[in-house]
Amino acid sequence: MTGILFMGVNITPDSEERDELPGRWWPHASLTLASTGAALEDVVHYENYRSKEEADAVALHLARRRIRDELHQG
Repeated sequence: MTGILFMGVNITPDSEERDELPGRWWPHASLTLASTGAALEDVVHYENYRSKEEADAVALHLARRRIRDELHQG
């Protein structure tokens, strides 16, 4: 999945498969400010999913929520 721009923040889903549980994917997304390129804290989730696409979708959802709730508080 490619990155998207949401409320001035670039979101790049890059969920990962780990050695301890092959075939399962953990949601992960990198966040950067579009204006400066500064990296923000990554979005991670500790539940795993059966496919990279599903995990990336969860990471994208969590990233959007975090941007709305934490970075744009009014």
